[in-house]
Amino acid sequence: MSSNIFDLELPELSTDQPPAFTSVATCQQWLAGVSLTNARQAQVQLLRQLNLLNRYTLPAEERLGILELIRTPTYSVHEECAIRFTSRPLPLTPPEQAALETCQVLWQALETGYLHCLQTFVDKANPTSASASRNIALAATRAMASLQSMYLDDCLAGMLPARLFWRRLHRIYRGIEKLQMAKIPVEDPLCRQSATTVANVYVEIILIAAAYPLELNPQQLNLVTNWARHWSGRVPVLPTLPSDPRTPPLRIDLVGDEEAVFSITLGTGDSLRWLDLIDLRKTIKQRMAALAKGESPESLGLGKDCVQPDCEIFLGKVYQDWCRGGRDTSIQGGNGSCQLLNGIDAIHYFLSGEIFHEPNQYQHGESSAHSLEDDALAQSYVVEDWQEISENVSDILLQRQINQPGGRLTRGQLVAVRTSSNDSLQIGKVYWVAIGTNRDTLLSGIHPMPGPAVAATLHTPEPGTNKAQYCRGFLLPAFEGLKEPASVLTPADWFQPNRVIEVKADGTTTNFRLTHLIESGVDFERCAYEVVS
Repeated sequence: MSSNIFDLELPELSTDQPPAFTSVATCQQWLAGVSLTNARQAQVQLLRQLNLLNRYTLPAEERLGILELIRTPTYSVHEECAIRFTSRPLPLTPPEQAALETCQVLWQALETGYLHCLQTFVDKANPTSASASRNIALAATRAMASLQSMYLDDCLAGMLPARLFWRRLHRIYRGIEKLQMAKIPVEDPLCRQSATTVANVYVEIILIAAAYPLELNPQQLNLVTNWARHWSGRVPVLPTLPSDPRTPPLRIDLVGDEEAVFSITLGTGDSLRWLDLIDLRKTIKQRMAALAKGESPESLGLGKDCVQPDCEIFLGKVYQDWCRGGRDTSIQGGNGSCQLLNGIDAIHYFLSGEIFHEPNQYQHGESSAHSLEDDALAQSYVVEDWQEISENVSDILLQRQINQPGGRLTRGQLVAVRTSSNDSLQIGKVYWVAIGTNRDTLLSGIHPMPGPAVAATLHTPEPGTNKAQYCRGFLLPAFEGLKEPASVLTPADWFQPNRVIEVKADGTTTNFRLTHLIESGVDFERCAYEVVS
């Protein structure tokens, strides 16, 4: 059945298959027998009973009380279960995908339960009474918080949310707004230290989405989430365009299925809303100024785990994303086929034109440069076919079908691409990777590094031994216009200040002293150096 206000489909209710509990008291008894030490088993038990509850006829007040009890263990077991899919290379393996889907359907079941309550409370004869208003606000806030948890899991797993997610989110807010109950305070001790509202949770989700969460590691995502929760009350949802042009607002269409976009145009229709970011802009600027003067992040309410200088840098990045109109995501060029090499070994093979050997094992004159297709299979290196969506100076956006041959990608990984506009290999870093909304496409953003790259052999003695360590590496040229120094790409965990390494490239052996770390990833470090005579 469907609510006229919320226009959301919910399961039909009957008394055919009761859950293991039908009252708050019997739910407490049942939960006492659930072992939370086995998180995966507890998830399965909770999901089964929630699915039965969502199809069973109960008074709304009783259902709400039961859901409030079940919500606590649901959050308790989630963290352990989420480890199985958080920040894993994509595409996920079947066990990782199964773990994600279990978490998602559990959040969805919790949301559905609260929506049942919400619909019943609204359909009552006097929904505007004080108790009814509280129950409506509580059920709507909890339903939206469940959607938020679902969205955060998508971010942790590298999934773009389905359009249905945004549609359900917008419809819940639109219905509560019509009832004029979007700002009724509700306590939520599981997730927040202070009371919240439907409007606050709605704003939180939109702000998280505007911070490009797929580019964030779990710690950064947690910071963004906490900041969004802390400051959501400073971001009103307006029916008209804010007056201050210095801070572009986020525009939402309440009858659409898209996330918010920055826009200063009026648009048409009474379903449009704008997030006024003026006060948020002032708040963040004040904290950035205080950080610059030496105040601690904790004293400014930024979190005790947020330390300098990383906090100041990251807050500046979030400020740009939230308060400066976002980024230019328009397509620039590209739109052709390209090829991708995954990992240091494969990149080195195709750039050097030979199989990697210890220097004393080289047989000069027997190798010639390979094309991307030559002997790749013999070396177990897969040349992946991708589609180029866009390309500019700073990044390359690619996609391929999941069922196409190819390895798994993770944020921070070293890759090399050959695009339709550049026949040479460009080394780059994966700065985000995601599964598309239809779950059949792998998308990735690549930051190219200064090129052209030269394959090298790196050598450093192992401390305290007579052994030598030889590894693959790359040399990158300096670009003065971009203030990019000449650099060497080494395996991860190689960098030590003033460490001297031997570099062999193009038949020449040179000693480099590593001066500072420019950037790093999961499998590499890019280091500036000076030549040691």
